[in-house]
Amino acid sequence: MNMNMFLSYIHTHTYIRISQMTMTFSDCSEVMMTSLDRSVAAGEIVNMEEKFNSVSLDIIGKAVFNYDFGSVTTESPVIKAAYA
Repeated sequence: MNMNMFLSYIHTHTYIRISQMTMTFSDCSEVMMTSLDRSVAAGEIVNMEEKFNSVSLDIIGKAVFNYDFGSVTTESPVIKAAYA
């Protein structure tokens, strides 16, 4: 493989991975925004630190482990343990 082919491969692979990561961030953020919209409509007080921790856990779960913790929409034992 010559250098141009190698660089082309790296560029394509990097572009694909960045696109996938961007979609992961977008999907998880959309779930968080929907959850926040419901909370605001119900007049609830929202703990934003907990929401940010939850969405971070969901992003890491999907990006690294290919696992959806769903911690933004349901109470996560991982987030609960962090506050204990």
